[in-house]
Amino acid sequence: MKLLSVSLARLTVLTETAEFNPRNQVSVPDFVKAITERYGFVKFPAKIEEFDLAKGITFSYGKTGSININEVVLYNAGTVIETGSSTKDCEIVLSDLIQWVQELVGFKYTPVIEPRRFFLSELAISSPWNLDKLNRAFAELCSKVSVSVSAYAHQPFKFETSVSALPDLSNIKITPGAFRIDRLAGAPFEENKYYSMAPLPTEDHLEILAEFEKAFTS
Repeated sequence: MKLLSVSLARLTVLTETAEFNPRNQVSVPDFVKAITERYGFVKFPAKIEEFDLAKGITFSYGKTGSININEVVLYNAGTVIETGSSTKDCEIVLSDLIQWVQELVGFKYTPVIEPRRFFLSELAISSPWNLDKLNRAFAELCSKVSVSVSAYAHQPFKFETSVSALPDLSNIKITPGAFRIDRLAGAPFEENKYYSMAPLPTEDHLEILAEFEKAFTS
């Protein structure tokens, strides 16, 4: 298996944003200006209606050290950080952000409970596997769908098995995403390129894919 690209690495941390600034020592407009300058964000809130933590205050295209930050969104109940490199880099950005905010406000943040974290990793990979081989029933299903769709469309189409693992979403407000392995959109099947999404740190995602490939080909 070969990593072709990281299309998205996202970290969502659930914690009360107001607890970082309990006495409102720093106003929202002043904070927006300060964080924009610190990380060099190209896109940032410019209108008063954009300073709304309920809807999310969004900052885009910044940088810290060698890490390119795609987006940081601040909410009343948490923070979302996205990079195009890895969730580990998202965690580095989060740690730097927390340390900087404490210095800015002059208050040491100590959470009552450990904040919940959710990850999302999206990768493009190459691998010689053919997912139809997972089970004969899958191969037969895809073959029948391919024949039927091609006949109606008067144009040849080939369908192939994808892999999905979905979480139970019942009675849960915030849930992890699905785990998926699909053919990479727009890439011919013979190129053996795949898209994979996982509710995991990037390195865990890569490790699971490598183990799957090993089990699949053994």
